[in-house]
Amino acid sequence: MAGRPRKAPNALAGHRAGRAPLKLVPPSEPAPPAPSGLLPEVATIWDRYWTSASAGYISAESDSSALDRWIWYLDELHRARKAFRRRRFINGSMGQPTLSPLGRFIPQLEAMVRGLEGELGMTPLARRRLGYALGPGASAAPGGRTAIDDLNDDLDGDAADFDMVDG
Repeated sequence: MAGRPRKAPNALAGHRAGRAPLKLVPPSEPAPPAPSGLLPEVATIWDRYWTSASAGYISAESDSSALDRWIWYLDELHRARKAFRRRRFINGSMGQPTLSPLGRFIPQLEAMVRGLEGELGMTPLARRRLGYALGPGASAAPGGRTAIDDLNDDLDGDAADFDMVDG
């Protein structure tokens, strides 16, 4: 609703104010091999993902269905983009040039990949929503506070603490 203040992240259902963020840890198991039949650049993405800190929260056994869908959608997306770049227009039913059907299929694939990336914590915002500590600011500063603590305080906020700069 327009004009309605947003609820602070710590006040959302299922979120406790005192809960510390989850720490990302490097994976302890070797990366599973990329599924066969993937484009080389997609297989590289698979390998890079499994060496990232985000993979520390993924179980290859229990999350395999979502991971398989993610990598296959990503492979199809790369293939569709290549084909679309080669031939953006085709002949329509009356011989007129018309946009290739891949032009409508690519956004659908992007939406499916984006959804799975969010569920698996592959983006900064998704990691934040899942409670993962973010990047170098994740370790506590000398005063025991992080940049995320400061942001949460701003969102929970005292208007008196908010400084306005005249511009």
